[in-house]
Amino acid sequence: MEGLDVSKLPIDLLLNILNIILLFVITRFLVYKPVKKFLQERKDKIEAQKQEAADKLKEAEDIKAQYSSLIAEAETNARQAVLNGEAEARKQATEIIDRANREAEDIKKTASLEAQKEKEATLGSMKNDVAALAVSISEKILSREITDKDNERIVESFLNSGDNE
Repeated sequence: MEGLDVSKLPIDLLLNILNIILLFVITRFLVYKPVKKFLQERKDKIEAQKQEAADKLKEAEDIKAQYSSLIAEAETNARQAVLNGEAEARKQATEIIDRANREAEDIKKTASLEAQKEKEATLGSMKNDVAALAVSISEKILSREITDKDNERIVESFLNSGDNE
């Protein structure tokens, strides 16, 4: 049986320690640093994406606020336009009513003047008819022919007596 050779133990132990150190150094340079670098780059990339997302969110909120402001302004303008339209409609309605009232008043005045003229014409016609009737009655009563001069005198006399009553 071959046993454990203690004389080679310090050299084996030293070689094993040296192997471990060498393995550690090689692992550190070949694996750890590239992995650490890869993880740092990934972390930086994630941070950049987070920052970009935050910037875009801020930009979106600013645009939303701007659009909200524009919408509120448009609604205010629309309300004002409706109010202005209503006021203009009321003004036009008032003007139309006033114009119609003036036209109605003018029509009433014209009708009144025409009625007055018709009344005067009718009265004049009636006076002439009454005068002719009076002359006719006078002729029959007097049984003679009346001249134009007599006719005018009788009409004047009749009209003057009719005005006094």
